[in-house]
Amino acid sequence: MCSVPITPILATLAVALAAAPADGDAQYVGHTSQGRSITIETASTGRAIGAIATGVVYDGRCGRRADSPPYQLLSYTEVELRSGGRFSFTATATAEGAGPQTLALRIAGRFAGRSVSGTLTAVSRGARCVPYGATFSARVS
Repeated sequence: MCSVPITPILATLAVALAAAPADGDAQYVGHTSQGRSITIETASTGRAIGAIATGVVYDGRCGRRADSPPYQLLSYTEVELRSGGRFSFTATATAEGAGPQTLALRIAGRFAGRSVSGTLTAVSRGARCVPYGATFSARVS
């Protein structure tokens, strides 16, 4: 028979497993490496992203010319956070002007405490393209 009480050990383990990787019902606000704003809202449990809004500038082919059209990304797709607060999903941004009307973006990152950081990457447009990419960081507002 075990002389160590199991109840306190199980309670400690339950608390450790229950800790959410992100603040619940929080709004993380920041910027991308292109200087565009980004807002990420978390679900009430802190275990999922509830919404994300940001913009990117991309010419729709392979580059990032100064006259490239801006795209807006607004996604309400709930994305469960994986272990360590990591996430990755694909969403579609919509053009604000001329150029291709949509741009598929892969959004990946990690929540750490009261901050989140990651990357926005255009889904491949062909082998000749160097993938578009921008970074982002945000903090609980």
